[in-house]
Amino acid sequence: MTRSRIIAVLATVISLAACSAPVDPFTAHTTPLVIQADAHMVWAVTLAKLNGRDVIVSGSEEGAKVWDDKGNLIGSSMRSDTDWTSSVAVGRLNGRDVIVGSSRDSISVWDAKGAALGGPIQTDCDQITSAIVGKLGGREVIAAGCDNTVRLWGANELELGQPMTGHTSLVTSVALGQLGGRDVIVSGSADGTVRVCDADGRLVIDPISTGTSYYSEVQEVAIGRLGGRDVIVTGGWGGKIQVWNAEGQPVADPLWEDESEVTSLVIGKLGGKDVIVSCAHNGAVRVWDMAGLLGEVQAPTPVYAVALGKLGGKDVIVAGSGTGTVTVFYSLG
Repeated sequence: MTRSRIIAVLATVISLAACSAPVDPFTAHTTPLVIQADAHMVWAVTLAKLNGRDVIVSGSEEGAKVWDDKGNLIGSSMRSDTDWTSSVAVGRLNGRDVIVGSSRDSISVWDAKGAALGGPIQTDCDQITSAIVGKLGGREVIAAGCDNTVRLWGANELELGQPMTGHTSLVTSVALGQLGGRDVIVSGSADGTVRVCDADGRLVIDPISTGTSYYSEVQEVAIGRLGGRDVIVTGGWGGKIQVWNAEGQPVADPLWEDESEVTSLVIGKLGGKDVIVSCAHNGAVRVWDMAGLLGEVQAPTPVYAVALGKLGGKDVIVAGSGTGTVTVFYSLG
């Protein structure tokens, strides 16, 4: 099946699932946009609004970069050390938009124009696997997985409190959000558990266990709303995607990625419908609801990161690949 046919099938399935009239939004002018973002690998992507316009932010061996909706580079690459940028996030600190990027052992913060805000946050971590920015306990914070712990920094880039402990292996992913109207931080680990804590590191619910085998290692976590309820979604090495409710109980049968490692996942809206979008090492970018698979497209393999949101007023899925490309798939809207 050709790429154009796969895209058309994805569009039709999503439109039907959203109870829309069958349409084909993937006309010639909405062919996927492919950006050569790096000579080697793109490790992270996110969608955001900076300086009043929709942008893509990528993280790669050449640093963090910002792209407009036509695939043009805005400014220059943002780098603070000699290591690659393995995660990127956009949020607000001190009342202004910021870009946060992490490398192996440090975290950098830039303003919306790409200017560094202070020096990098240096840590004693052997491996930072994820850095995000958002609100927790009423404060604007930077959060990151650091070895087996989760750490927080305030808007002044000073560490807040003690590291959050409890995982027995590498923290692979962290997410900020709300469960039942309460700010929480969710962490997933290679030990096969997910911990949901408040701003002081106290468990909000019992730790979630995804299993005890190698294939149960948690690679990605996300928090958001699906079908009108707060949920946590996990993805792992064995290709299993699981949805959990606010009490930490599974709410549906697992969704399976054909035993290919889930490298990234997000929760959001596509064509007005609550969905999960995941990507796998084999290049598959898939769209799911609580009942199962809605459709998929193929990105250059391997795919390490996926994002879902608006770009140029359109619903898009963005994938970052080991080929150094960022691919924008246009959907409904």
